[in-house]
Amino acid sequence: MKKTKKPKLLEQKEHLADLFSLPHDIVCGACNVSIIGSMRVIIENYKGILEYNSEEIVLQGKQSKIKISGCCLKIRCYNEEEMIIDGRIDGVLFFD
Repeated sequence: MKKTKKPKLLEQKEHLADLFSLPHDIVCGACNVSIIGSMRVIIENYKGILEYNSEEIVLQGKQSKIKISGCCLKIRCYNEEEMIIDGRIDGVLFFD
């Protein structure tokens, strides 16, 4: 399996986060995804909504895209910092 190479700046940020015991999501700009049972997902630090329907929601993160799949999906609320998605959650996938 081919290992993808991380950009050098991202590696440096991760090293600094480890060195100073800082949260990686804040230092590296990563999304924070919390899954609550199979009925709710809370996503923090996302950039925008790419696709939205009742079976699939695709978001743009700062480093990758995030696909939430399931049934009866609804964006309960969102703002610049976080989004709450309700419905039956079948999967969460990170991809480029």
